Amino acid sequence: MLDRIRKIVSGPVFSGDEEKTRIAGLLNIILLAALGIETISSVIAPFTNPDPLPTWMITGILAAVQVLLLFLVYRGYVRFAAWLLSAVLWGMVAGITLGYSGVSGPGPVLFVVIIIIASLLSGAVAGLLFGGLSILVVIGVGYAEATGRLTVDPTVITLGAMTSTLIASFFLSALLVSLTTRSLISTLKRARQDERAQVQANRELQTLRDSLEQQVTVRTRDLERRSAYLEASAEVGRAVTSILDTDQLVQQVADLIRQRFGLYHVGLFILDSSGGWAEFRAGSGEIGRLLLQEKSRLEVNNKSMIGACIANTQARVTQDVRTETNRVEHPLLPETRSEAALPLVTRGRVLGALSVQSDQVGTFDQAILAVLQTIADQVAVALDNARLFAESQAALEAERRAYGEIGREAWANLLRGGLIPGYRYANKELMPISDAPRPDESTARQAMAVPVTVRGQVIAMVDLYRDQEDDQWTDEEMELLETLTEQLGLALDSARLYQDTQRRAVQERLTGAVTARMRESLDMEIVLRTAAQELRQALGVSELNIRLATPEEEVSS
Repeated sequence: MLDRIRKIVSGPVFSGDEEKTRIAGLLNIILLAALGIETISSVIAPFTNPDPLPTWMITGILAAVQVLLLFLVYRGYVRFAAWLLSAVLWGMVAGITLGYSGVSGPGPVLFVVIIIIASLLSGAVAGLLFGGLSILVVIGVGYAEATGRLTVDPTVITLGAMTSTLIASFFLSALLVSLTTRSLISTLKRARQDERAQVQANRELQTLRDSLEQQVTVRTRDLERRSAYLEASAEVGRAVTSILDTDQLVQQVADLIRQRFGLYHVGLFILDSSGGWAEFRAGSGEIGRLLLQEKSRLEVNNKSMIGACIANTQARVTQDVRTETNRVEHPLLPETRSEAALPLVTRGRVLGALSVQSDQVGTFDQAILAVLQTIADQVAVALDNARLFAESQAALEAERRAYGEIGREAWANLLRGGLIPGYRYANKELMPISDAPRPDESTARQAMAVPVTVRGQVIAMVDLYRDQEDDQWTDEEMELLETLTEQLGLALDSARLYQDTQRRAVQERLTGAVTARMRESLDMEIVLRTAAQELRQALGVSELNIRLATPEEEVSS
């Protein structure tokens, strides 16, 4: 029951518009209070006024107007109802003051009440407006009364009516002051709550901003570190793709990793030929040089991080070396606090290990280990490529030497077979060197000898002579001679290969023909006679003997 009464007194609520809800609540209370006052006035009118009919008529009209205003308020026309209430009340009071009571009646007091109502419901502008109009009415009525232009009948407003009006005015004034005070207190509380909420929101916002700034700082630091890691990886990648010398490669990789990652020491271990020992091949700084001088090495087993890494083909990491039992301490590295050993693996084969050490605990997180393992894989591929390159170079050099020996032997055979050793062109005449006279070098001013090479082997020489009237050899002429002699060498070698091919083809045809003739019969005497005849014709010999070996000759041989 109390909740229902409280809900009726509170008035309608408009979500999302607190000011409209506040004005509606005030209007609801004022109108309900006015209706209560009018009801009380109607009840006591017969006792205070011999003729209560005018009072009942006025209260009835006011009640109808107030009911209309309540309807407007609940329909949402709150501000219009506020202005309308102020205007109706002011009009009634102004009419009573002008027509009945004058300035000595309750009009001035009621004007004050209306000004308060207008200010409370419609703001300062409404209060100033109705206040100004009330002043004008009071001044005008007072002036009219003083000049005799307006005569007020004091019997019109009885003492009871005057008393009731004053009581109602005082009640409304007290109610309005109470409502105003409550509204101000409520507004102040809301302001304080909003202030506290704003302070809390600002505090939370500051905390969130500090957290975001910290996250951004950490993220930026991580990105910068990852960028540095990727840059270091790219630099190592460029090094491993451009260096084929193994010793130079591992030394440069060790120095680059130490510089780019800010580590205490970096070393590379390579398996020896037996596969049982990991030899120290390169290290950063002065410590690396000393370790290389003492030919440091570790056995491939689980007694050291490097040995276990190679033996198990798996990275070994310790964030605090004081807790690692399977580790070999070296007097040259006393400042090591954390260490990682990463295998060098390529094509399923482990070549060694990369050792990285830091003077800080907990250095090797997943990010840096991933980059370092990538670098280790690049180094392994580069080492394997360098090995393959060295082997291919050695094989190529051996093949080149073998082919050179074959080529020299082939050219020697050609010369022994009666090949003309060369030709000489002089005085517009071309003649073999064996028949041409040697040039008189005393009459030649400029002479030059250009070798003719094939696959690094000199197979001929080109001698050139100029008369005394000619100038020296120019760079263009030298370049042209080198190009021509190079082409000459290729042409001569191609011709030799063609002749060898033709000769082998003739030999194969001759061999096939002789073999076919010898296989035409299964009679041994006929086979021996055919073989002797065919071999004599094929080899061009004057005498040839084929005889079967006796048992005594076979034993003695």
